[in-house]
Amino acid sequence: MKFTIEVDDFYLEEGELSTELKKYVIEKVVDSIWKDIDKRVESQITLTVKNEIKQKLEMKINSTVENTVLTEKIRIDNKEISLVDYIKEVFVKNTGWSSPVESFKEFAKRFGAEMKQRYDIAFANQIVSKLNENGLLKDEAVAKLLEKPAVK
Repeated sequence: MKFTIEVDDFYLEEGELSTELKKYVIEKVVDSIWKDIDKRVESQITLTVKNEIKQKLEMKINSTVENTVLTEKIRIDNKEISLVDYIKEVFVKNTGWSSPVESFKEFAKRFGAEMKQRYDIAFANQIVSKLNENGLLKDEAVAKLLEKPAVK
């Protein structure tokens, strides 16, 4: 292994090259070690703080949920309402979910249109079958009807 050192970087007096070089190398190594220690300490502190906050937050959330369920009250906009009323309000309002009233109206419209279409098809089917029973669907029967004089 070969090291090349520029002596111009050091202020040296005669005979002090090895001591000044040792001092410089020691300072750089110590600097590097401190930077590495700082990184490790910082990452360990960050990890510990994150875990602590996560644990405290989980405990706080659990206690808040438990308290809400026990009291059956919830505070919204500085107004305390019952949990049941809040759930009803969310269900009835159109808040991103579709409103049940609108859903029922839409379902009724689609169902009504489908029933009307089915009735129209059934009615047309009955007319065609009655025409067929009376023999009016044959080309000859229609021609005979047209040839008969109109009764007055």
